[in-house]
Amino acid sequence: MHRSNRSRRTATSYDAETTHYLKSIFYKSYSVRDKLTKEERQEIQDKTGLKPRNITYWFSNHKRRFQPSLNEFKRLHRETQGRVATFDDFVRWRRLRGLTDEVMESVEESEEDQKEDNDNKDSVSWTEESTKDEKSPATHLATPPQ
Repeated sequence: MHRSNRSRRTATSYDAETTHYLKSIFYKSYSVRDKLTKEERQEIQDKTGLKPRNITYWFSNHKRRFQPSLNEFKRLHRETQGRVATFDDFVRWRRLRGLTDEVMESVEESEEDQKEDNDNKDSVSWTEESTKDEKSPATHLATPPQ
């Protein structure tokens, strides 16, 4: 995993694979605690080759940037009884509803949307199928109501 070769990039622009991996770990870890464990940090360092300082900065910056997305992820995890369990599940859920992969609005807007979702009984629609289908992990996601 290496930095991307885009013409305009910052010091923390990583290739798509590295970024996806970091986001996956971010949602997995930060949905249950406020910081990485030593084991997670070492795993990230081993898998990506990033320096500890770069890992610290990336997670610190993204904790702030992804707060609305993280809050939505936590809410969906609860409301779907764990069927939205990973970053990939979260992205699939959003795409099925025609939404962008990440929530970028402010926390206040996200909270207002959550209130509206709670008022709408069909805001989260899931099948009762098992999520263990290894060949097609998205099969447990129901199509959005129309």
